[in-house]
Amino acid sequence: MKYILIFLLFISSIGFAQTPQEQIIPKGFHQHDGFYLSLTGGPAFGTITLDATNASFKKIEMSGAGFQFDFKIGGVISEENNLILSFDVISRAISGPTMTVDGASASTIMSLSLCKK
Repeated sequence: MKYILIFLLFISSIGFAQTPQEQIIPKGFHQHDGFYLSLTGGPAFGTITLDATNASFKKIEMSGAGFQFDFKIGGVISEENNLILSFDVISRAISGPTMTVDGASASTIMSLSLCKK
């Protein structure tokens, strides 16, 4: 048993003692070049909380389900510096949210929509 363990230790040390192989990386492998376009959509679920100090309320919470839409477009500005410019429009809409103001239920007339540019 002792000789088997020594043999396995010897074999495993040979595997670790090998010299590392030189990796061949093709030219431009880590370089961004070209055009970027992304378009997504789907269901959105969430809660929005607003804490206020100088208002007639202290806390507003809105929650519900709705739709999400993302549009992203971009491209390379400088290949030497790997500089990319992107324009993103991200929108989420909650239809008929459930709203509470300072813990009391409140009604909403319209849907809630958030857009980040």
